[in-house]
Amino acid sequence: TYGGKRNAPYGYKFIKSGTYTKKGVERQKLIILEEEAKIVRKIFDCYCFKGFGIGRIAKMLNDRGIKPRRGKKWTTSTIGTMLLNPIYMGYPAYSRSTTKNSNSRRRLPFEEWIISKVKIDDYVIVSEEIWYKAKQIRECRIDKTNNSVNKPLQTRSKLLLIGLLKCGECGYSFMTSECKKKLKDGTISEHRY
Repeated sequence: TYGGKRNAPYGYKFIKSGTYTKKGVERQKLIILEEEAKIVRKIFDCYCFKGFGIGRIAKMLNDRGIKPRRGKKWTTSTIGTMLLNPIYMGYPAYSRSTTKNSNSRRRLPFEEWIISKVKIDDYVIVSEEIWYKAKQIRECRIDKTNNSVNKPLQTRSKLLLIGLLKCGECGYSFMTSECKKKLKDGTISEHRY
């Protein structure tokens, strides 16, 4: 059985388990919804192997008319939360956020989460290898000081060397090939380089 959440994570749904708590409340268990699981796998695939960022993934899903379970559109926070949820590799996580020392709920660092030591094969949508690859990419993208060769490539541009060229002075990657600005008169100034 799975607890700690009122709503099942995207890719799953709750069903009655047939077991009861001491207070007589029927426990629920998760089962995979294959249609949603395909979307989850697509999200991980785009993030880990195609160089998409969370904003680009959200835009792709919205452009294709794929609806999230709640809300009208996919958001970057939804995609980011999904990529960090270890349930997709079969490990439920608890205590991922807290209200301690704050009036609002805040997410705890991954190291402070309570993650099940037992893998539940019935919950697996992506492999552990892919999940940890997504985690590594996420951490690498968040760390602006990381200029390692393992940093994921940006594939937003059609130009061949975007993401590979680096400034000799500061080491920052060249990540764009154009600049658009809306001028005061309403016209758009566009520069390509």
